[in-house]
Amino acid sequence: MVEGSEAENAMTANDILPYVPSLTALLTAGIGVGVWYLGYLQHKTNALRLKHELFERQYKVYVSFKQFISLALREGKMSFEDGLSFLRETNEAEFLFGPEIPEYLNLAFTKGNDLERCHRQISGGVVSDDRHRVIEESTALMKWFSDQYNVAQERFRKYLNLTKLE
Repeated sequence: MVEGSEAENAMTANDILPYVPSLTALLTAGIGVGVWYLGYLQHKTNALRLKHELFERQYKVYVSFKQFISLALREGKMSFEDGLSFLRETNEAEFLFGPEIPEYLNLAFTKGNDLERCHRQISGGVVSDDRHRVIEESTALMKWFSDQYNVAQERFRKYLNLTKLE
């Protein structure tokens, strides 16, 4: 008596065939959405990696600048070789920052050269009136280098701010 009802409840291939195109379309759409989402995640990952690599290169320039300032303050003088080394370490700045940072670095290089010139004149024994003027200029340059710790932090902040990573 139950045998006839089981045969009636069993689905055949003919019963499933009308649903296959709809299931195929739904499955294709689901795969498409999944592939799009994976592409989106890969895009976000690549963008973050690029920002990280840019940050590392920018930070390297910032550290070189801080070392240049430290050298001037520690030694109270600068050599031309120190300036050339600074230029070599920061030569990418033109491509990594807006125009204000390379201009700022060039200003620091010029101030370093001025400090080197002052030191050379003072140690070379300039005449008394000129010596006083050169010592005042050297003192003003040392003050400028001293002030740059805070100034540099503000100037580089917009490029090195990690809270803006998304």
